[in-house]
Amino acid sequence: MLYKLTISPYSSFNYPIQSDTLFGAFCWSYKYLYGTEKLEQFLDLCITQKPPIIFSNMFFKDMLPIPLAVLDKIKNIDYNNLEQHKKIKKLNKDSFLPKEIFLQVLENNYDNVLNNIINPKLYVETQTHNMVNINSSIVNNYDGNGNLYSINTYYSKLDFDIYILCENDINEYMPVLNLMFELGIGKRKSTGKGGFKIIQQPIIEQDLIKNFEKANGFVVLSNFIPDKLDSTNGYFNIITKFPKLDREFATSENPFKKPLTMIQVGSCFYYKIKKDYCGLCLDNISSLYKNIMINACSIAIPICLN
Repeated sequence: MLYKLTISPYSSFNYPIQSDTLFGAFCWSYKYLYGTEKLEQFLDLCITQKPPIIFSNMFFKDMLPIPLAVLDKIKNIDYNNLEQHKKIKKLNKDSFLPKEIFLQVLENNYDNVLNNIINPKLYVETQTHNMVNINSSIVNNYDGNGNLYSINTYYSKLDFDIYILCENDINEYMPVLNLMFELGIGKRKSTGKGGFKIIQQPIIEQDLIKNFEKANGFVVLSNFIPDKLDSTNGYFNIITKFPKLDREFATSENPFKKPLTMIQVGSCFYYKIKKDYCGLCLDNISSLYKNIMINACSIAIPICLN
């Protein structure tokens, strides 16, 4: 079942917040509530079969990412027309469509895309820090020049939607979801960042999946790594991520997971096998800890690509 959850930030946060970050926060909260053994059983299910829960990336409320098939499918673009050229240039990795226009695109209707591209603005705060040695807790600038480094944090007056594909009744996981948002999402939770509150309980999302029978492809709502049975015929971009370990693992000798090359959110593919998700879960992605895994799956929203 596909659900939509709406959250509101009450502190600064890191942006973007992606599906693997949400899943990691979910697993830590699952462990805090039910213990390590229960978490390991849950993660075994993720590795051996369809994960019990799959998150989308976090999107601005009532907006969705522009499917990457758009530029190929929009007809009669006049690149000599200054106004049309300006609209095309607005398309970037931070572009969104209102949900109602996104639904039209799922039906192979691209007529209203160019006039409805949205690039929401976030408030950015740059904070400057010393490099601190985590072992001695003293300033220790590794380059020897006493340099500082800067970190951007973000604020928003807008709320956010997260889509959740859940094998069970989502109410079973609400204690975990409530705790994960209470503890914070993303980097620097210990300093009060990444705070969100649920302002709308999960509701069943029917509109995005109503075209399943007639659709010949799908658009992804998060970054993912294809399984061997997933289609690779479509419109897509790739990114390389350098994910970081969390909580107590973050202070280890090597706090980074192995680099991952992933298909980007908004990518579109023609169906090879019709199903409501794509991707896989990977274990053994840390050089220090063998029990670290990542959920590299995505919700697959049916789309008519011709």
